[in-house]
Amino acid sequence: MDCLVSLIVMALAFLGAVAFGVYANYRFMKRIAEREDNQ
Repeated sequence: MDCLVSLIVMALAFLGAVAFGVYANYRFMKRIAEREDNQ
């Protein structure tokens, strides 16, 4: 049971990191697009 819990926690942490990376990349791309539009 303990192993299963740790596995779930690791999976959630991994998904959270992936979601954060996608969100940060989206904001970064959006900022680049806005900068290109301003020029």
